[in-house]
Amino acid sequence: MTDAIDVAGVLLAAGGASRFGRQKLAEPFEGVPLMWHALDALARAPVTSRHVVVGSDAESVREVIDRWCEREGRASDFLQVHHNALWQDGLCTSLHVAVRIDAPWWLVLLGDQPYVGEDHLHALVTALGGDLKMKVDAVASCYEGRPGVPALLSASLRTRILSLQGDTGARDILRELLSAGRLNLVPFAEEKLRIDIDTPEELTRAETITRRGRAPLRARSSDRRTCRRTPLQSPSGA
Repeated sequence: MTDAIDVAGVLLAAGGASRFGRQKLAEPFEGVPLMWHALDALARAPVTSRHVVVGSDAESVREVIDRWCEREGRASDFLQVHHNALWQDGLCTSLHVAVRIDAPWWLVLLGDQPYVGEDHLHALVTALGGDLKMKVDAVASCYEGRPGVPALLSASLRTRILSLQGDTGARDILRELLSAGRLNLVPFAEEKLRIDIDTPEELTRAETITRRGRAPLRARSSDRRTCRRTPLQSPSGA
């Protein structure tokens, strides 16, 4: 089923890491650079091409990528690296680079979500199977009732994404699609999957979670919401 879907996997790794204070993607996490966890997931995802968008501290990030390719025995063209010269203008500029890649679908993931693995990405692409890809414009991870990343975005959204400004990403677009019944949600219950690393303290906390083998403290029950599914949700996306 996934073989019939042409998907470009795009890893966004262009941010300035201002809250972290230094290049966080090269920071060690579980014995390897933080970004390697995302690269491992992308390498094993059911996609037809693999891309990385770099920007801030591009040379250091490229070095992290090169070291990963060397470890994995991958050819230099296994990952196509794109430079976002406008990275200082926010996350939307990396999405602009992503949607200029020639593909009918883009699987967008972040370099600082270390717990997102290949199974997560497989579930998203599988949820696009059958006729569903003709009926929705996106498939998103769902965390406590809210759409998030990683997410699959259709080329039908290219113009809208190119009009985005600032650092909000495609959040508002996903919410609009959900209201319109054009978004397929794939729920993920394990809370650590939604962790992204923005500060040294968050990195330390994630390391503690790994050592203890447990998820972060749960939100209060009053804050919890169930994933809303569109009527188009296929059994494979459950």
